[in-house]
Amino acid sequence: TVAACNSPKVGLDSDAELVR
Repeated sequence: TVAACNSPKVGLDSDAELVR
């Protein structure tokens, strides 16, 4: 989810990955 930090569009996805 490191890329999610750089991409705001993937911000929501990063959250879901953290929950997993």
